[in-house]
Amino acid sequence: MDKSIRPGLPQRDLLKIYTSCARDESSKVQEFYLKAALEHFVRELESHSSLGHYQDMNVIGAGPGDDEPLQAGMVFAIEPVLYSKQQNFAVFLEDVVLVTNSGYDVLSRGMPYTVEEVETVMRQKSVIEAADHR
Repeated sequence: MDKSIRPGLPQRDLLKIYTSCARDESSKVQEFYLKAALEHFVRELESHSSLGHYQDMNVIGAGPGDDEPLQAGMVFAIEPVLYSKQQNFAVFLEDVVLVTNSGYDVLSRGMPYTVEEVETVMRQKSVIEAADHR
């Protein structure tokens, strides 16, 4: 995420910043399948008017329009999805972000994010499995 998340910035402008960062990263990738997945991701971003969705008590909130400025107290999800048909995989990440007076705070901080962190969690017993052994 970019430090540009702040009150006054329309989500549409945040999407443009994010798209530019994804395009820059794509140019650095050497693996063909990953480069193709990133390029597809950039094309998808360019066809959207927002980066994610607002969240409220209904989980997916209506929120303001994409051209209205962000305001302190708004909560939204940034949820990139990366697909690779060649490798038959998909990666779904979501950050829940609170817009603050001075910028933002990532409310989902601490959730598994890297491949290693996700695989570690997947090897653990679920809450339901752990309860079955009591």
